[in-house]
Amino acid sequence: MGFRIACSLALILAVVPCRAANAQPAAPGCPLIAASAVIAGNAEIVLIDTTRGELLNFTSTPGDESAPAWSPDGRTLAFAAQRAGNWDIYTQNLTGDPAQRLTSEPWYEGSPAFSPDGRQIAYESHAEGDLDVYVISMRGGMTQAVITARGADTEPQWVGRDRLLYSTWRDEERALALHSLADGSTTLLTAAHEEPSQAAVSPDGRQIAYLSNGDSTTRLRLRELSGGRSSASLARHSAWPFWSADGQLFSLELAGGGDYGYPTGWTLSQRAKPADDPVALRLPELPGLSWQRPSCAPARAV
Repeated sequence: MGFRIACSLALILAVVPCRAANAQPAAPGCPLIAASAVIAGNAEIVLIDTTRGELLNFTSTPGDESAPAWSPDGRTLAFAAQRAGNWDIYTQNLTGDPAQRLTSEPWYEGSPAFSPDGRQIAYESHAEGDLDVYVISMRGGMTQAVITARGADTEPQWVGRDRLLYSTWRDEERALALHSLADGSTTLLTAAHEEPSQAAVSPDGRQIAYLSNGDSTTRLRLRELSGGRSSASLARHSAWPFWSADGQLFSLELAGGGDYGYPTGWTLSQRAKPADDPVALRLPELPGLSWQRPSCAPARAV
């Protein structure tokens, strides 16, 4: 049986009953989304079935959870959770088994990302007094510090098997950088004063979508990883760009533009190609709900 989420599977997934949402057309290439959502003051991991317009809680605990990341086979989510007194990295499969705690240190750890083979997770850690990037093995739980430059290094994402894209603070500015696990070299990708955030690597590893905040206006941009060229602005009033397995670009965008408005008013926008005009799919609206870190399930999960 596949892993498409619907209300009929709520008991199998051991999550709370589905919260009804208005029926939506399917998001081409992205029928299932994981996201972090703040519901009634509590941050939880939710799953959105865009084919049915249904939303349900994947986690429901007194503590907060954030930053869900899919395993390559779509059977497991990694996430950060504030349980046992501090933020740690957990994994939980979609068949209802209890969450597994991967880290248990007394400092903050978050923003997990599975390696393409599913054998490792990269994450950010405050172990050395500022944020650095670590990698932990899924087999033995062994950890390794891989990016420990001065300043905050955060939000790692894998680019192929041996490179990590991450956000870094250099000379009091934020930048995106690419780190080679093979030789330890680092390449800065973004220009001065761009203030990039919320980067997402395309499934073929050739592009990144990110928000540029350097001109007092947040804009969605694309950048080629090989040549470093940046596109013109794709959209304003966007947040959290993400990709489907077949290379379609999604983002959250405010309905009708205007100022950012939490907790409601966001739509899911999809482009068959990054240059296309977006097709808007309105996300479910719930009292006190806001969206962060959405991501499409891998194709094999649905």
